Amino acid sequence: MRTLSGFSKLRRFVAFALLALCAVMLSSCYKITYRVADRSGSTITDERTVNYFLFGLVPTREHLDLSVLCPAQRLTQVKTSQKPVNVLHAILGGYLTSSYSVNSVCLKQGAAEATK
Repeated sequence: MRTLSGFSKLRRFVAFALLALCAVMLSSCYKITYRVADRSGSTITDERTVNYFLFGLVPTREHLDLSVLCPAQRLTQVKTSQKPVNVLHAILGGYLTSSYSVNSVCLKQGAAEATK
């Protein structure tokens, strides 16, 4: 049986380390903010996690609807982001399943009526 020499083991380890580093770099964190309206008044913040499969090619049945994000309130801002927790979820799922965070900011009911 053939055994690997010390140089071959090191070469294999370096190749694996570079592959792992590339995988982590490709699944980087990001943050996108969509401002819809003025944020004058008191606000309510809600954070949700949206899942997807196969790098986003296969969506889940979850759909983000504005009425779900801010029921009976005025939506002012939506932030989508991929946090380190979402990246860890992707790595542990073998990149077959992953998620991103959606953070919505809504005006409270009394504040929405005062600005109209």
